[in-house]
Amino acid sequence: MEKRLSWKWIAAGFAIFAVSRLFVIFGYERYWTDVALYHEAAFYGVEGGYRAYRDFWFPYPPMSLPLIYAPMLAATEISAYRRVFQWEMFLFDFGTVLYLVLFLRERVAVSSKSLFWAVAIYAGFGMLVGHLIYDRLDIVIAFVFMASLYHFTSSKRPRLGKGIAYTFALSGALMKLLPLLWAPIFVIVEFFRISNVAQALVPHSPRGDGGS
Repeated sequence: MEKRLSWKWIAAGFAIFAVSRLFVIFGYERYWTDVALYHEAAFYGVEGGYRAYRDFWFPYPPMSLPLIYAPMLAATEISAYRRVFQWEMFLFDFGTVLYLVLFLRERVAVSSKSLFWAVAIYAGFGMLVGHLIYDRLDIVIAFVFMASLYHFTSSKRPRLGKGIAYTFALSGALMKLLPLLWAPIFVIVEFFRISNVAQALVPHSPRGDGGS
């Protein structure tokens, strides 16, 4: 592990990430996506004073409502609402990258150059998703996953870390149900008392078993 980070490599990686996301926000034309549903729900809830689930149909769990309502406080017209929503999703995307860098640096101990490539690859895959990366709530779940993984693998204060990880997973499940699919992995790791999560994720050769 490097004693000191090479900030040039990390800055270069984040520069690529920033350029890719600016292209996502400003380079793609407007398409018909989930933003229309979010805007309609936010308009009913914020402007109309109606209650989700009781007064109008809403297909997501309740903690997704604040994320959908927040842009309506700044813009009511759908195009402007979409732009604010995109920047909101960008914040979660940026948080995901930060947790990715922290995880790779502190848990895997990769070099600064490897961090650059990790961020660059992440930025490239985001470009493949296109405008949908900021027109849906899925990037929030990516943030929840990366944050929960980082805290769950903490060795300094493991109980606190696992508590934060489960809090993230539960909060994510109240936004979209996907986190319920990976929460059992955490439970299994704890059940079998796997101290190094890498042992459960990375194949390794058995030693001293006398087998051939």
